[in-house]
Amino acid sequence: MADKGTAPVLGRPIRGYEFNEFVIGLATRLRASLKACGARSIQIILGIINECFGNKLFDKIPSHTTIDDWCEKAGLDMYMGVKDNYAERDYVTIVDESLSVGKQKLLAQVAVPADCVGKPLSLSDVDILGLAVQPSWKSDEVKEAIQKTSKEVGRKPLYVVSDCGGNLCRACTDAALPHHCDISHSFGNILKKYFAESSDFKEFTELMDKKRLSYHLTGKVIVLPPKQRAIARFMNVSNWVFWAMNILDVYDKLPEVLQEACSYVLEYRALIEELNAIIKCMNYAEKRCKNDGLSLSLSDYLIQVITRDLITSKEHTKRMQKVGIDMWAYLKKECELLESPKDKHIISSDVIESSFGVFKSVKSPDKLCGVTRHVLALPLSLKFTSSEERRKFDFKKAMENVHYRDLQEWSDLNLYGNPAQDRKNLTRKVG
Repeated sequence: MADKGTAPVLGRPIRGYEFNEFVIGLATRLRASLKACGARSIQIILGIINECFGNKLFDKIPSHTTIDDWCEKAGLDMYMGVKDNYAERDYVTIVDESLSVGKQKLLAQVAVPADCVGKPLSLSDVDILGLAVQPSWKSDEVKEAIQKTSKEVGRKPLYVVSDCGGNLCRACTDAALPHHCDISHSFGNILKKYFAESSDFKEFTELMDKKRLSYHLTGKVIVLPPKQRAIARFMNVSNWVFWAMNILDVYDKLPEVLQEACSYVLEYRALIEELNAIIKCMNYAEKRCKNDGLSLSLSDYLIQVITRDLITSKEHTKRMQKVGIDMWAYLKKECELLESPKDKHIISSDVIESSFGVFKSVKSPDKLCGVTRHVLALPLSLKFTSSEERRKFDFKKAMENVHYRDLQEWSDLNLYGNPAQDRKNLTRKVG
């Protein structure tokens, strides 16, 4: 460690803090941006950076707990200030409560500027409007949370986007808010409706699971089927359907031992080709809606594509026709919220699913901890995917605005306790 006074002045001093703006900004940027690195890893990284500058960049290295505290304070400052950005601006709310940590469920609300349509949404396009934790979320509770957020912003969203969960749909209806069902979840539900209980589908998926187990540590691993998702499996069938199609395409070119290993795929050719046609059509419709936004003209065009590829195709099956008709009906229903031919709406909640993915990478691996205060780092992690957002954030202002009592007050109002900490406290009392 360098002697006191040898570190160059690279940032403004912050009232009440031992470290200056440069140290706090660097540590917080690293912690919020490097999803795979915990605070202890960031502490090591800062130490190595300091070594490269002859231990003259910092007088000392902050502890991992201090780094997490900075992230939470900066996150709370961003979270509390973002509502002002939409006081005079139309916005769309995307809401979800599918992330569970132990017995706790996180309800997240993100805002998207209403004019941020016509392109795929990125994490830096959205702002966290609401974060709250409960053991479960009933429709009345979701409604109350959405209305509370709208009141804090000062205006209602133009519409809400969510998955097809009954509690979320009812909450929007009860709150008299226009509501779009996410296109990926809706298409997944259509697949589930016609294939979940189908004997050929069940037989083939079960057979793939068995083959995975038997081929895993053998030379046949080269034709190993992709792992099937246990959750939202009908939203994630593309991988194994396209794998099965590739096996059919190259089967005659495979060595005899590999042909024997995947010969079972040939028995389900009709199912695979049927699903392949459906998935390709669904993927195309999803891509266009996510990239361009739902409009009346796009809906009309996609209905023509669905009719051509699924309903009236020469290779069509009854299931393909039924799936196509349901896709057609979904698009027509979602278009009911469009008020003019110029309107474009967001009908994908992918960005909030990605937000949950970010949270999973920074949360504690101990599920008994539940959702901790470090969820406040989520607003930073989303915005800091953009270098512009990282550069313009005022760390000095954030550190001076937010105090430890503010973090504790927010936790008391929005979180649901920490069972792991409760257990530690209990054992201390017993001891």
